[in-house]
Amino acid sequence: MSALTIKTVEIHNFRTHKKLTESFPESAITHITGGNGAGKSSIVNAIPWALFGTRPAGVTKNLDLRREGTPKTTPTTVKVTYSVDNETYLATRTMNHRGTAQVTLEKIAPDGNTHHLAGPAVGDGTKAIIRTLGMGEDIFMNTVFFRQKETDRFINSKPEVRRDIIEQLTGITANSQALEECGIHRRINKRELDNKTVDRAGIESHRKTVATLSEQERKLAETLEAQRDTYRKLTAEKKVLTAQAKETRQNYLTLTTAKSNLENCEQRLKDAKARLKEAQEAAERVETRITNGEGVALDFTLVEAAYQQKLESLQEARVTQTTLENSIVQLTETVKQGESKLSSKENPYSTLKEAESSYKENEAQELELQEALRGLNERISIITQVKLPEAEHSYNEIANLSGTCPTCQQIIANKESVLKPLSETISALKEELTKKTEMHASATEKLAKARNASAVASSIIEAYQSVNEATTSLKDAKKKLTTAKRKYKKAEEEYNSALNVYNDVKEIENLTRELETQNQVKQTALSTIASLNDEITRVKEVIKSTPNITEHAVKTVEGKLATLDEKIAQNTTSGHSTSAEHSKVATEHAALATRLKQEEADAEAYASLLQEKESIHYAEATLKEFRKAVAATTIPRLTQFASELIAGFTNGAIIGITITEDFNILAHFATGETREVQLLSGGELSAVSLAIGLGIAKVFGGTTSALILDEAFTAYDPRNMDSTIKTIRSIMNAQQIIIIAHNDTVEAVADYRVEL
Repeated sequence: MSALTIKTVEIHNFRTHKKLTESFPESAITHITGGNGAGKSSIVNAIPWALFGTRPAGVTKNLDLRREGTPKTTPTTVKVTYSVDNETYLATRTMNHRGTAQVTLEKIAPDGNTHHLAGPAVGDGTKAIIRTLGMGEDIFMNTVFFRQKETDRFINSKPEVRRDIIEQLTGITANSQALEECGIHRRINKRELDNKTVDRAGIESHRKTVATLSEQERKLAETLEAQRDTYRKLTAEKKVLTAQAKETRQNYLTLTTAKSNLENCEQRLKDAKARLKEAQEAAERVETRITNGEGVALDFTLVEAAYQQKLESLQEARVTQTTLENSIVQLTETVKQGESKLSSKENPYSTLKEAESSYKENEAQELELQEALRGLNERISIITQVKLPEAEHSYNEIANLSGTCPTCQQIIANKESVLKPLSETISALKEELTKKTEMHASATEKLAKARNASAVASSIIEAYQSVNEATTSLKDAKKKLTTAKRKYKKAEEEYNSALNVYNDVKEIENLTRELETQNQVKQTALSTIASLNDEITRVKEVIKSTPNITEHAVKTVEGKLATLDEKIAQNTTSGHSTSAEHSKVATEHAALATRLKQEEADAEAYASLLQEKESIHYAEATLKEFRKAVAATTIPRLTQFASELIAGFTNGAIIGITITEDFNILAHFATGETREVQLLSGGELSAVSLAIGLGIAKVFGGTTSALILDEAFTAYDPRNMDSTIKTIRSIMNAQQIIIIAHNDTVEAVADYRVEL
């Protein structure tokens, strides 16, 4: 076995760990410690899962390995970096939320670059890992990975179970299975020999009968072949007669169809000549009308363009005339309204001059009144907002005073003499306010009248101006209307002239198109007549070249074909009879030949069974000798290594271990005492169990540099821990040891610590 070293373990969402990366130094003891449930065992259990897909004890399915709460989109991943014989590899196993796994293996070069070796298929990746390790899952779990419960299993098992374990590891189990299979084959061989008999005389008789049936089968085959030859001749004759009947039927059908087509074509030709005559007559009538109208034959495009131009001019003149008429109506109405307003009884002005003079006077009066109103507003504001409130405030303060004046600090003897002037002042201010308010109202009224008079005057002025402007515009519009009417009349005359020319030319164009249509009808009729004449000629040639086949001739050929069909049916019936007899003889011949072949095979098998009997006896003897040889060499080697280990573990207190022939286990003490394992203390039993487990690994696993011990020292005596580790290193050649233990003494001998 190659030297193995575990370098790193990287875990994502495995068991209790969401994310964890641990490195393990070479040639060192690594102690993994932590409280219960911290995930110590999960670290080392991740190694065999990544390499082989091995689940820890008690885990029944892969999905149980996913950390609880891991999202569906996040995979479970374990990466293990390991080295074998100075070559470094990276094994990666991933698993999705459905439990589907992938495995890849990469080789890591000294410069850190990676080279893909296998995967992602699980089978390919795992096989590649096994090739690089030089061991499979079973050997790894018995030579590299040790759990306390599994090492104790051998000690605590019954002797017969221990025998099975040793035999399974040594290959004796396979030997036993092979030996058992030999026994089974020997019994089967005897039973088959006892049941087999060989009838030599019967075999010879069957050979003669087979020869006779073979001759009968040959003669019937010749008769059947003759009948088949007759059938082939009759079918060939039928083929010729069928072709003849088909040809006769086809000629009859061709002749009948051609005569019908001839009648149809002659009728269609008659109809086409009639259409030609009608088209010729219609064309002559149109040509006559065109000739009569040649005096107006002009270019229709130019005539149409001239017609459109005159139509547009007429429409434009009509729009202009209508617009002017509407404008005259509006202006006339405006003049009437203005004159009515000027002649109204309410109008105080008889002339424009009077209205303008009144407007100027009223405008000047408005300015004076506005100025007076501004002065009144200022005085009223001073009285209401300043003087009157001040006088009323002073009056109220004095009226409310008693005793001393707040200003001069003199005693007020006569309050009424002080209040009377203030009261008179207040009354005067209120009287002035009343007068000013009345003056303000009068001025406001005068201002309103002045503004009204000004507005009336302004309205009159505007009315005079509007009437003058409307009158002027009305005179101008009437002049323009007269001109527009003359233009409209001229445009109307030009339009009517152009319309007459347009209609004449358009009629000629229509007649020309009608003539072209009739000419096309004539041409089509002539083409149809020519085509029908050709078709009639062709059909007459078909009638002429086709044999004059009658319906009677067709029935005669079909009668001959029916007679031939009867002969073929009779031949077929006879052939079926011969074929049935031939099949019967052939079946009997084949059955007897098969039986004969089986009898001959049985005779050969009997001889082979005799030879097999001798081979089985030889194999059984060989396997028994192999089992004795293996047992004689394996158990002593196992006890030797186990004894060396237990002596080192216990510092010589236990000097050896013996496994008896009946697979009982004995421990030999330095005191000379010998005990069965059932009588050992817990620490002694743990040491013996570990010694035997490592001894099995040494004997059956070869040389390894890595050991993983999961809780292997649970009941172990801490005093012997240092010597135990040294012994494991020396005897097992273990340069790298990874230990999971709660024992404080492991901490003392460890080179490196991982604490969770």
